[in-house]
Amino acid sequence: MSEIETGVGREQQTESNFVIRRVRMLVPAPVRRRLGHRYGWVAPAVFSLFALTIFPLLFLLYLSVHRWSLNIATRRGFVGMENYVSILTDGAFLESLLVTLIFTVSSVLPEMILGTVVALFIHNRLPDAWRSFFQSILLLPMMMSYIAIGLLWRYLWDGSIGFVNYLFQSVGLPTQGWLGDPTMAIFTVVIADIWQWTPFVILVVLAGLEGLPREPFEAAEMAGASTVQMFRYVTLPLLKPVLIVVLLFRTADAFRIFDKIWIMTRGGPGNASMSLSVLIYQESFQSGRFGTAAVMSIFMLAIISVIALVIIRQAQKLEAI
Repeated sequence: MSEIETGVGREQQTESNFVIRRVRMLVPAPVRRRLGHRYGWVAPAVFSLFALTIFPLLFLLYLSVHRWSLNIATRRGFVGMENYVSILTDGAFLESLLVTLIFTVSSVLPEMILGTVVALFIHNRLPDAWRSFFQSILLLPMMMSYIAIGLLWRYLWDGSIGFVNYLFQSVGLPTQGWLGDPTMAIFTVVIADIWQWTPFVILVVLAGLEGLPREPFEAAEMAGASTVQMFRYVTLPLLKPVLIVVLLFRTADAFRIFDKIWIMTRGGPGNASMSLSVLIYQESFQSGRFGTAAVMSIFMLAIISVIALVIIRQAQKLEAI
C-alpha cells in the first residue's frame, strides 16, 4: 500500500473517531444504551420499509400534483389538483375501471368456487398417494412465467391458428375472432387467469382442510348430519379464515392485472380489455404523462384498500353471528 493511501485511510479514521466522540458528548450514556437496545435491531427493517414503501408513496403523491415527464424541456411544475380533475372527467379512466372490476369479479369468484369444490373432493375422496400426485400437478400453472402463460393462451384463442377454433371446426361450429371481439376479449383473459390461479386456491384450501380439528366432524356425524349440513355448519365456518385470506390475496392481485392483458390483447380491441394497470403503463411510459399516471395509481391503491376493508368487515360480521 502506498503512503498516499495510508494517509487517506488515517484521515478517514480520524474523522470517524471525531464524529463518534461528538455523539457521545451530545447524547448521555444511559440514553445511548436505551436507544441501542430498543431501536438498534429494528433500524434495518424501518429503513427497508421507508425505502420500499413510504418513499415511493410520497414520491407518487408528489408526482400527482405536478406535470412531470422524462423530457426536461416539456416538464412543468406544480399544477395542484389539475391532474385529479382531469382523471375524474376522463372517459378512458372510468372505462378501464369498469373493465378492471368486471375482470376481478369474473375471475376471482369462479376461482374461489372451483378451488373450494376441487379441494373438498381431493380431501374427502382421494387416497393419500393420489392426493400428493395432484398437489404436484397443481403447482405447474403457478410455476410458469406470466409471459409464457400469456403467449400460450394468446395462441390458443388465435382466430386463424388457434386450438379453440380448431375444436369448433371439428364439431361443425363457426370459428370466432376471440381476441378481436370487443365482447369476448376480456373473458378470454379471464379464462386464462382462472386456469392459472384456481390451483392456488385449491392448494391453500386443501391445506386449511387438513389442519381442521376432527372433533366437530365426529360430533356432527354422531348427530346424523348430512353431507350438505356438514359442509354448511361445520366445514365452512371452520374454513372461513382461510377463505378470507385467499379472497383478499386473489382480489388484490386480480385488480392490478397487467401481464396477461398486455400480452394477449394489448388492452384492445379499442379499450374493450383495457385494465387500470395497462392504462397506467400507457399513460406513463408511452405517453410520458407521469402526473396523471400517478393519480390513477393512487385511485387504484385506494380502491384496493376499500375492497380489502369491506371484505374484512364482512368477515368480522359473520364471526359475530
